[in-house]
Amino acid sequence: MKITLCIVNHDGAVHLHDSLPCVIALGQVVDEVLLLDNASTDGSQDFFLKSVPDGRVIQLTENRSPGAARSAGFKAARNDYILFADNDIRLSAASAQTLAAALDRRSNAAIAMPRVILTARPDRIQYEGAYCHWLGHMILRNEDSPLRPAEPVPVPVDSMVSACFMVVRSRWPDATFFDPGYRFYYEDHDVGVRARLAGREILAVADAVVMHGAGTPNLSLRPGGSYAPRRVLTLIEGRWRHLMKNVSTRSLVVLGPGLVAYELAQLAGAAAKGWLPHWWRALRNTLRDFGEIRAVRSAIQGTRRVADRELLRGGPVPFKPELAGGRGSKLALAMLNAFCGAYWKIARHLL
Repeated sequence: MKITLCIVNHDGAVHLHDSLPCVIALGQVVDEVLLLDNASTDGSQDFFLKSVPDGRVIQLTENRSPGAARSAGFKAARNDYILFADNDIRLSAASAQTLAAALDRRSNAAIAMPRVILTARPDRIQYEGAYCHWLGHMILRNEDSPLRPAEPVPVPVDSMVSACFMVVRSRWPDATFFDPGYRFYYEDHDVGVRARLAGREILAVADAVVMHGAGTPNLSLRPGGSYAPRRVLTLIEGRWRHLMKNVSTRSLVVLGPGLVAYELAQLAGAAAKGWLPHWWRALRNTLRDFGEIRAVRSAIQGTRRVADRELLRGGPVPFKPELAGGRGSKLALAMLNAFCGAYWKIARHLL
């Protein structure tokens, strides 16, 4: 099958210097290469065209979100199999072919993801696909685990991470690809969950391996080692949007007390870290968009084919250890995990 490669970029010339040689080395494995450019001003577009003369730039006039760029590439690609990669992803021909072959063998599979390894930590797995936590978070599969041999066959999962993935456009079940209502975080979780609710499969293909670079300043945790204000804002409002859109009314009622307890804990944590302005802005944005979210929710819930009980999981709250620096924070997290674990043991039987 023919494959289109779509590279998502915003002012990422420094990343493209490292990743484009890998793109060139793909050769005939990819039939088309697109740079999905979110209004860059650092010369990324010119550098891309010089490096990949047969490539094409899809130019967005403003940097709305990576999801908006992916949706533009989804429409512009001339092939049905579309491989999306962030500008700091290093690909190999073998990985692209392995993802395509996995999708080709499973006619109900819409998305396949590789094993992702950080270039700074090549001895560990960053993640391999994702699952759905009942609190609305994404659970990264095999997150930060030691490098080990891959499973011999693809593993079905229930959500996706957008740093690198392949989608079969003709199998995508919705008129909308990436929801433009998400600014940054949870936009990929939303895509994965919507695919699963529509009855499509998502595959984690561990023997397809890509390397992941430093990430985006002011959004990714890796460049600065701390949570930037925009990251805090998009994490909070993205999770709320996901819950309001994709979780059934019955599940929201059953999980409601646990969700309220978590929200209170999140609010207390935001206050302790000086993030109340970002929490308040997320609330205002969510209330402003409530009518639009409700309309989208109606369409999703009206066509769903998979129940929440098949997707949702328990386990520790997906929580970056960087947030729990002191003894008090660690104790609070332990208490929150104990409560959420006990609540899930009861609630899961009622979904």
